[in-house]
Amino acid sequence: MTRRIISILFLALAPSFVIMMLGGLTGCNGTLGALKEANDYSSLLGYVSVAQEQDKEVWTGRLRHSRGKEVMLFKFTPSGGEARQEYVLFPRRFFAWAGKHVAYCGAERQEVILVDYQTQKEVFRRRFPERVTYLSAHPEEEEFLVATEKALYLMQPAEESSVPRSSKAPAFTLRR
Repeated sequence: MTRRIISILFLALAPSFVIMMLGGLTGCNGTLGALKEANDYSSLLGYVSVAQEQDKEVWTGRLRHSRGKEVMLFKFTPSGGEARQEYVLFPRRFFAWAGKHVAYCGAERQEVILVDYQTQKEVFRRRFPERVTYLSAHPEEEEFLVATEKALYLMQPAEESSVPRSSKAPAFTLRR
C-alpha cells in the first residue's frame, strides 16, 4: 500500500520537478538582472503568436527588422488533440534568442535552425531524431539549450581553433 502511495506521489510531482529543473538550467528563475533586461528587449526583436484557422491552431514566429518590417521565421500546426493538450500541460518554446542569434524550430519540430538576426542568414542547422519540445537561451552568452523528447542538448559557439579562417560566421557545436 505504501509503495502505491509513493508511486502515485512520484507521478504527480514528477512533471513539476522537470519544469523547475528546466527553469533552473536556463536561468529562468526571475532573479537575474540580465534576464530582466533581456525580457524587456525581446519584444522588440520578435514574437510568437497562436492563431485559429479552420479548427486548427497555427503557431507563427516573427522577427522584427530594424526598419519596422516583420519576417516570418517559422509556421507550423500541431497535429491532433493530444498535441494541443500537451502544449497546455507543459510549457513549450519554439523560439529563443541570445546575443546576435535567433534559434527556432523547423516546421516539423525535428530540427533547430540558428539565424544571425542582423543579416537574417542561417548560421547553423541540425536535425534531431525526435521532436524538439523546448528552446531557451542564455541572455548574455551565445548558448542555447535544446530539449527534445528524449535528451537535452547545449548549442554553443565553437572554439576559435576549430573554426576555419575562411568562415566569417561563427561555427556552433552541439553537445548532448
